[in-house]
Amino acid sequence: MKNFGIFSNYFGYSIGGSEYSIFKYLQEKESAGWKIVVFLNSNPRGYNAKLFKMQLPSTWEIREYRLPFQFVRFRYISYVLNKYTLFKIATTMNDINTLALYGHTAPAIVKKFNGKSLFFVRDVYSLGLDENCYDGLSRFFFNIYLILQSPFKLFWIKDLYFCLNKSKIIANSRYISNLARCTFGKKRIQIIYPDIDFKNLKKEFLLARNSNIKKGIILIGDHVTKGSLIFRRIAKKMPYLNFYIFDKKYEKMEKISNITLMPWTSRGVLFNHANMLLMPSLINEAFGRSIVEARSLGIPVLSSDRGGLPEAIGNKFFLVRPLDDIDQWITKIKIALYTK
Repeated sequence: MKNFGIFSNYFGYSIGGSEYSIFKYLQEKESAGWKIVVFLNSNPRGYNAKLFKMQLPSTWEIREYRLPFQFVRFRYISYVLNKYTLFKIATTMNDINTLALYGHTAPAIVKKFNGKSLFFVRDVYSLGLDENCYDGLSRFFFNIYLILQSPFKLFWIKDLYFCLNKSKIIANSRYISNLARCTFGKKRIQIIYPDIDFKNLKKEFLLARNSNIKKGIILIGDHVTKGSLIFRRIAKKMPYLNFYIFDKKYEKMEKISNITLMPWTSRGVLFNHANMLLMPSLINEAFGRSIVEARSLGIPVLSSDRGGLPEAIGNKFFLVRPLDDIDQWITKIKIALYTK
């Protein structure tokens, strides 16, 4: 039996859609006769990852590793400082026939790995495209942050070129595929859209139904890049509606005016709070997984016209540009909610 490996900083922890999609991909490989070997970061930093450890199949082999430097906000510095450790990890993979990788640590592993590698490009950061979506003083400090990392980023970009040339590239949207072609000149890129288990999603949704929930407009992820400031400005202008923000950093529910801050929960519970999903993202998202999930449950969605979000939403009416046009957001919310 051939060995199929997976390496990433965060695989094995349910911190986002990437982990779920890769998990389903590995299940398919196991069904096709591969033995799955997971290289698991035993001490991940950031995103409260350790609180969301996945229950991996008992048939999968787990090989734990640790990285001495994990500066979540300084990933290029971490990469250079961890490079020797990553090289050592790669030398333990001689029995791996094919290795799937994603995330910023992948290039160093690919440099020393002797087998076939599959590099999953899951977002713009995988291509080294750092976006400054802040305003005012925050924008200035973010530029300083980028300058501080730039010498280390040069080493990473050099290794990324090697990784892209050696590996088979798999993108999760047409947008990411086109971006990789334009940025690095890659011609052969496979597209595998995020795997969504619609049957189980609907089952979760129905089981989580609760007549006591006051439905409202929801945002997934409380960060400026996700458009949290725009979301709050909309909520302030629509005090007669309920608004919810779900994020892993919240440990308990807290209500502030007409906005309720919610701890992370299952998709079924999350979408049971929604009569609409807003995705006012300021960054170029790779794809709108949550858009597809919400719409499959009959929940209307409004999204910013950025990155791969239009690819997921389809209808241009439900896209907003310019992003800070609060009146346009409110007008489209009213039409989507109150027009049959």
